Amino acid sequence: MSKRTSTVRSSPPRYLRAVLLDPCYRGRDIEDAAERLSCAVKWHLGFSTPTASLDPTYRGAEFAGLAGPWDRSSHPT
Repeated sequence: MSKRTSTVRSSPPRYLRAVLLDPCYRGRDIEDAAERLSCAVKWHLGFSTPTASLDPTYRGAEFAGLAGPWDRSSHPT
């Protein structure tokens, strides 16, 4: 088994123009880290859906079940 190493970049590659973040990261460490990059930080609209509307045949019942504990109606952010 090969040893896996990772490199942390202090700046994004020069071809990176922006980082697109989920609104759930506003005010958190990930936003702070993104702000230190030398590119723009943009936010997507943060779409959500009630877990009851998830079709278990789309990606499987396992994934629909995993989403249940994170339903925003029971765990507001």
